[in-house]
Amino acid sequence: MTPVPSLRPPGKLALRVMTESTGLATLLATGLATLLAGCVPRADAQACEAMVDHLVELLRDAHEGEAAVLAGEVALEHREELLERCLAEGTAAEVACVRRAESLDELRRCDP
Repeated sequence: MTPVPSLRPPGKLALRVMTESTGLATLLATGLATLLAGCVPRADAQACEAMVDHLVELLRDAHEGEAAVLAGEVALEHREELLERCLAEGTAAEVACVRRAESLDELRRCDP
């Protein structure tokens, strides 16, 4: 007959080991993700500039009349923020996708 395993909760040492190993696993996973993120080709400044300009045009084209003017103005107000975010977080593939988009619907398909 096979002995029945104990159903009591783990002791303090077991809890500490489990906690430490979980913390180590989290640390290793975070480090690996950071390392891999560094391997992803990033967009350069020229590509980001072109992407932001294209985005402004897409927003204008999606509207008519005064709404188009307003959409363009709002997009231009956020131009620097969009450019900074692109340079900090944008991958070359994401930027290329946005630049290929011919409408806001196509643009939405570029979400990572």
